[in-house]
Amino acid sequence: MSNEILDLLIAGLAGIALIAFGNYKRIQRTRLIASGIRTQGTVLRLEESFHDQIATFYPVISYTTLQNEIIIKTYGIGVSNKIYKPGDSISIIYDADNNNEFIIDNQIGKLLGPVTIAVGAAIILLTLIQYFLHPFILV
Repeated sequence: MSNEILDLLIAGLAGIALIAFGNYKRIQRTRLIASGIRTQGTVLRLEESFHDQIATFYPVISYTTLQNEIIIKTYGIGVSNKIYKPGDSISIIYDADNNNEFIIDNQIGKLLGPVTIAVGAAIILLTLIQYFLHPFILV
């Protein structure tokens, strides 16, 4: 198998993974909006993660459930700029059956699933175009 075909195969698999992740986030959001419980949360702090010298910030959120249980959890979706700061009040939707599963109800959350699906589909489309239009020499 040539390096070009291997590269296209990897790109295609990455596109499929992005579509799967985007669909998971879209379904999760739809389910939580339909049956979740809305409350206000507070950003306690930001946790930094570095990859290739690029910082990603993950907000640590505190919110109280209907059973007066205080949940403190790091949000699983990070951003590259500090859109949150400690003390910020944010809208939370959490799962009544699993208090630790929650989303921040904001524009980023609304767009995450559809944009990720679109990027994955674009990668697959470009991969297919490259595969069919580029004359590979198979060794």
